[in-house]
Amino acid sequence: MKLMNAAKKFAPRRVQQTAAGLSLAAMSALALADSDIASIGTSAAAEIAKFAIMISAIGAAVLSVVVLIQGFRMAFGMVKTAR
Repeated sequence: MKLMNAAKKFAPRRVQQTAAGLSLAAMSALALADSDIASIGTSAAAEIAKFAIMISAIGAAVLSVVVLIQGFRMAFGMVKTAR
C-alpha cells in the first residue's frame, strides 16, 4: 500500500495508467498462455505453499539462533556467579 501511495504521489497520471494497463496485459497473457484455467490456480497455490514453507523455515532458524544465544547467556551467567 505504501508503494502505491508513493507511486501516486510521484508518478504522473499517464505513467500510472500505462503501468496499470501493462500489468493487466501481462496477467491476461499469462492466463491465456495455458488453456486450462484450473492449472493456473493450482500453480499459484503451489508457489504460495513454497513461499510459506520458506518463511516458516527461516522463522525456525531465527528462533533456534535466539534460543542458542539465550542458552549461552544463561550459561555465562552461571559461570560468572560461580566465581
